[in-house]
Amino acid sequence: MRKLTREIFFLRKGERRALYIVLLILCLSVVSRIYMVTRPMPVFEPDRLFVLHMEEMQRKIDSALEQQQRTEAEALEQKGAGTWRNRQTGMHGREEVSLTPVPFNPNTVSYDTLVAMNLSGYVSRNIISYRNAGGTFRESGDLQKIYGLTEADYQALLPFILLPVPVHPSSASGPDDSPGTDNWPEPDNWAGMDSRTDSAGCKKYQPGRYGARNDSLHPLELNAADSAGLIALPGIGPWFAGRIIRYRELLGGFVHPDQLLEVYGMDTVRFNRMVRHVTVDTAVVRRIDLNNSSFQEIISHPYINREETYAIFRYIDFVDSIRNPENLLKDQVIDHERFMRMSPYLTVGSTNE
Repeated sequence: MRKLTREIFFLRKGERRALYIVLLILCLSVVSRIYMVTRPMPVFEPDRLFVLHMEEMQRKIDSALEQQQRTEAEALEQKGAGTWRNRQTGMHGREEVSLTPVPFNPNTVSYDTLVAMNLSGYVSRNIISYRNAGGTFRESGDLQKIYGLTEADYQALLPFILLPVPVHPSSASGPDDSPGTDNWPEPDNWAGMDSRTDSAGCKKYQPGRYGARNDSLHPLELNAADSAGLIALPGIGPWFAGRIIRYRELLGGFVHPDQLLEVYGMDTVRFNRMVRHVTVDTAVVRRIDLNNSSFQEIISHPYINREETYAIFRYIDFVDSIRNPENLLKDQVIDHERFMRMSPYLTVGSTNE
């Protein structure tokens, strides 16, 4: 047993030296580790000039960003809120801007003139849309119907509103002198302009806007009228009746009686004689499905030109499908004036894929 133990634990001189060296290295490693963990770390002192330089650079960056934001905000305000985001801020978050009104007729004023008076783009669009939908401003107070127009803005605009003075039909020079838009009849003869919707909620534009109604003729609905019905109107013969029907087919239906002035050969005298005897039912208007119509179907509409048709198809390729026709205006595919004219004829459906 002793011999076995001696053979196991007996180390030669060289082996003992190697063991001592290994133990020394282990001890040094443990001591150095403890020292590295417990020794205090030196505090870094940055260069003073470097710190001042970085602070100056940060101030310049903040100033440039602030100036850029201010410039963009001014540009959006001058642009009249052309996108949906601007439209929202125009109603809710628009900074107070003093109006610079000029004399204007709300029945004829343009969108650009309204914006030039510092009226928000949102309110300006609502005024144009109200007119395009058949609304008429008969008195100054009608402007308060416009959604988004504040009482303060209305009071600022009130002294500048110009409306034609109503003239009673009895003061006209004769039965054939049809009053125009500058000689409107008294409100009692406006043939129901306050009731522009039927029981089904469809918009209807009643006769009598341009003068007293001739009760001898039953009001004719333009979108359902045939040649015989049109010929019965004052000043309309077979030739004009055919042109009205052909133009109605191109449009997909009339949305406002004023569109009769777009018929080739129609003059204001003939128009004023007949318009008091017609109505328009927009419920039967044929609309263009932007997501499923062909290039030829869209470009065939009188209100949409070739460039706009190409722009619509490029936009559809980009967004896959249009969810709302107003996206064409929001994303500036079609300009405001053109869109407001064609919008009653636009709709969207699910894509046929």
